[in-house]
Amino acid sequence: MYNFFEIKDRTFLISSYVFVVLFSIFPLFFSLPFRIHLDLPYEGAYRLYLGQAPYKDFGIPFGFGFFIVPTFFFHLFGPNFSSLLFGQVFLNVVSGITLISVLKSLNITKPVLFLSVFVYCLSYIFIYFWPWHTHTAFTFGLIAIALILKYDKESTIQRQVLIMICAGLFSFLSFFTKQDYGGLNLVFCLIILAYLSFLNKSVWALGAFVLAYGATALICIVPWLKHGFGYWFNHGQAPHSSRLALGDFLNEIFMASDWEKFYLLVFVIILLVYASDLKNFIHDKHKVITFLICTGMIVEALLTKVTSRNSTGTTTYFHAFAVAFILTHLRDKIEMHKTFNIFLLMVFTFLWWSPMYWKYASRMFPISESKIPRKDNGPKVQSGWELSEFKTFKKIKLPTGTIEGMRRLKTLPALPVNAKVMNMTELTSLPEELGYQPLSGIPLWYDLGVSIFPKQVKEICDNIKGKKYDMVLFEEVPDLDNYFPEEVRDNLKLNYKNIDTFRAPRQEDNAFIEVYVRQ
Repeated sequence: MYNFFEIKDRTFLISSYVFVVLFSIFPLFFSLPFRIHLDLPYEGAYRLYLGQAPYKDFGIPFGFGFFIVPTFFFHLFGPNFSSLLFGQVFLNVVSGITLISVLKSLNITKPVLFLSVFVYCLSYIFIYFWPWHTHTAFTFGLIAIALILKYDKESTIQRQVLIMICAGLFSFLSFFTKQDYGGLNLVFCLIILAYLSFLNKSVWALGAFVLAYGATALICIVPWLKHGFGYWFNHGQAPHSSRLALGDFLNEIFMASDWEKFYLLVFVIILLVYASDLKNFIHDKHKVITFLICTGMIVEALLTKVTSRNSTGTTTYFHAFAVAFILTHLRDKIEMHKTFNIFLLMVFTFLWWSPMYWKYASRMFPISESKIPRKDNGPKVQSGWELSEFKTFKKIKLPTGTIEGMRRLKTLPALPVNAKVMNMTELTSLPEELGYQPLSGIPLWYDLGVSIFPKQVKEICDNIKGKKYDMVLFEEVPDLDNYFPEEVRDNLKLNYKNIDTFRAPRQEDNAFIEVYVRQ
């Protein structure tokens, strides 16, 4: 009696696309605060936008796949931070549509598909206002999987070849964006293709994928070998440090990753149902590939928490696949086409992921102060966040102190285009604002031991001693050890004149930017 009508499959499918678009464009309606790590996608895209070449003109410890989409949007809308926002909207839409394609290829029922996409939007798309390499690598890898699932041995040879070429291309782009994500994606693609080869009794698709992957790798890598690619590309060799420590993986597995372990337990319970008829299960293509992909996503999320820095909260994509797998095996027990049932599931899914949106929505409601006494750490310098007149920061809020410091920089005598300015700050759009060309032959960013190494630090310090820079901007973050190399700052104090200091674009009140000129 409580079900007013049944929802049709077409409605579920259309609603899935609508949710993907709505969640993706949501950030466009607001002014957003500048956040840490935005300097990296801007700087990489800006260098490519200017025509500089990776490894030759700037060093990065991974491939340049991360910068492809942001660079494209720089050419469309200009080198502004808002262009990064548009680029991420595009990537979010693509990743959501690709997820729908994967679930459709797996014959997931439309109500389950809709709920899985709803979870994906709440848990993953919603947190990615800005581009980050883990999301880009995941999206490229998901496209590769979606293409492989479109492979049909009965289709024309031209279509088969095109699908495998594109799948190999995107799988490599995933690796050339983030090595751990891309490496795992390659393994998953090979496992799926090996299984399809077993069913089809043909290794043609597997061989075509490997050839396409290898050809793409050669095209993307060989031209840069003479420019120090082997030094910069981080695969565990010196001066890079390996992140493949067994103890770290074991600690993550046994001390954390509760959701991943819970889902794997549920998967095992579901598989036990098929244990008595294992032969038929193995030959059921959709069931096996659904298990492989959903399990693979959980394993990927678990492993990349260790291999990727700052990965907390960026691997939540696996929830959508887990929900798809579990609900697929419950669909005969729940009338999911019924209005009330699907509404109830959406409400409690929304409640499940409430922390993702409540931290923003809660500002509309007064919350009483805690009565628990707090330790008085002394007075803090407070600074508000506001919009500014700077074109590269349109609709982007910055700390007032940062804006005032940038205004003072603009009042300095105009820099010539060929001025040698060493900008070691997170304000990577300063070349566009101040009208000078960024230096070439330097690292893309300055996290010591990750993206800059003793060799580059020595080169910069030698240039400072020789007073080869017209101006140097250095960012000091006291809470982080050598995030910007302290040795550089020590040499600046000895050889250059500090003419200004202002707040860095961070939440921490104690991070600041120093402006140095030749004495």
